[in-house]
Amino acid sequence: MHIKASSNDGNVKIIENLEHQLGTKSKWYDSYICLCHGNLGTQEHHDSTMFFCAVENSSQNRLQWLVIVPEVFHVQMAAVDAIWKTHISGDALCSNEGGTYKLFQMLHP
Repeated sequence: MHIKASSNDGNVKIIENLEHQLGTKSKWYDSYICLCHGNLGTQEHHDSTMFFCAVENSSQNRLQWLVIVPEVFHVQMAAVDAIWKTHISGDALCSNEGGTYKLFQMLHP
């Protein structure tokens, strides 16, 4: 498969190519979902493609059956960002003697 994946059209062609290789029947798209591992760019392409395909008749053509699962790296970064915003950032949280910020200072002075 020599399809450029950096555009929405390229992503749709890749999906159509995989559907053709698998030989999935049209009934399958109404009963199941397919989990696809991808990065944030893949998610953005899929979201915009679904937006433009929203007027289609079938769930197959609307790409509702395809669900993008973010990579572990992105999940870890979101978790670290949430911990930072909740427990470390902010003047009041940094001055708390028993707070997470003080524990981080002990680990990395």
